[in-house]
Amino acid sequence: MVKDATLASMGQIVWRLIERHDIAPEPLFRAAGIDPAIIHDPHAHIPRRASDALVRALAKRIPDPVTVDLKKILSTSELVNMSGDGKKKQKPLPSIALIEQEVQNQQSSKDSHRLVETNLAIWGKGTNVLLTSAQVLQDLAQRTQDVRNTTSSANPPPQSPPPPVSSPPPGPSPAKDVGPFPQIFTDGDKKTEERYGDNGHPIKSPLVLNRPQDFSKNGGYGSVQIESNDSVTVNTMVKVSDANISRKRGSISIHSRKPTGTAISITSSGQLLALLAATNTPGGNIALRSDGGGIGRRRLS
Repeated sequence: MVKDATLASMGQIVWRLIERHDIAPEPLFRAAGIDPAIIHDPHAHIPRRASDALVRALAKRIPDPVTVDLKKILSTSELVNMSGDGKKKQKPLPSIALIEQEVQNQQSSKDSHRLVETNLAIWGKGTNVLLTSAQVLQDLAQRTQDVRNTTSSANPPPQSPPPPVSSPPPGPSPAKDVGPFPQIFTDGDKKTEERYGDNGHPIKSPLVLNRPQDFSKNGGYGSVQIESNDSVTVNTMVKVSDANISRKRGSISIHSRKPTGTAISITSSGQLLALLAATNTPGGNIALRSDGGGIGRRRLS
């Protein structure tokens, strides 16, 4: 029996935890006197003084935990809902009774105002917290419900007939976006970066942007980056900077790897003009690129 030591294989869990916070694990392990290769040896041990040094270093780099809505996690997390395509019902988690009890405790805390709901949302890998509007939270809840409806039944629910063309309803709301959620990063109160996939992990399903996006409010600017293996359609305004600001730093980059058919579609000439006006000065840029598929837009007037 090895005293004052920890199983080296436990280091694999710590390694993945560090990566989830977008921190390079290797320098932290080596600074604590731990050879990263040892965590793959099932018989090796890490001295307690080294593991303690690693924990102290992590305490300075990883943010403090926050209280999250467990009820929402139960309904949205793939770690809880692992049925995938919805065709096979998975067994509930062994600890589900304890989790549901804690959900009830949270609700009691809300009722007594010891817990208060906020407009904070956790994006991406769980390390980016963004202050959102009530509309964004509502859209997220609707998207989650749409996904659950799609995967829980092989037959989609019947759709209501469209309203008559001759008498459209007054002030229709913009259609919801179609496709995966973006990752959103903020730099202070000026720059907002919105990413759909990246070079190493492009999104795999069609993306349709229908809801207007304006990153230029209060002197701010935005960067929209889309890396996709499928088609990308922009049906709405995506404003990354204000045309009245002398230095426009907004940028839009759309890259579709779809080899045939329409890869990128800008369906409104007005939207393309808005994109160009928002970036067409030093410091701003717009790039549309495909790997063989067509890039389509209406002729500008």
